[in-house]
Amino acid sequence: MNSKQNAAMTVISSQLLIRGLPWKATKAHVSLFLLSHGLDAREDSIEMLNTKCMPNGRAIVYCDTNRTAMKAALAIHLTKFSKRYIEAYVHTDVDKIFALRGVK
Repeated sequence: MNSKQNAAMTVISSQLLIRGLPWKATKAHVSLFLLSHGLDAREDSIEMLNTKCMPNGRAIVYCDTNRTAMKAALAIHLTKFSKRYIEAYVHTDVDKIFALRGVK
């Protein structure tokens, strides 16, 4: 694999998908939640996902590296956000398409 392919793989896989958020959750809420678990995520690195212009309880966090995304996923997977358990996964752009469409 050449350096361009390697860089592309890193960019694609350094995203964190969070599912199960309350629909009223904002970027600020997600950022504070991540900070409370020792993870640094600025609001501008968080994308709240919508289905047909309605919140769907999902967010994507753009991390610097795949390692950061994996660390974040391990730290927050199946933890409580407000009163809900959330799921967190490292994912690819293909997964993002399914997440936007609400496909599991």
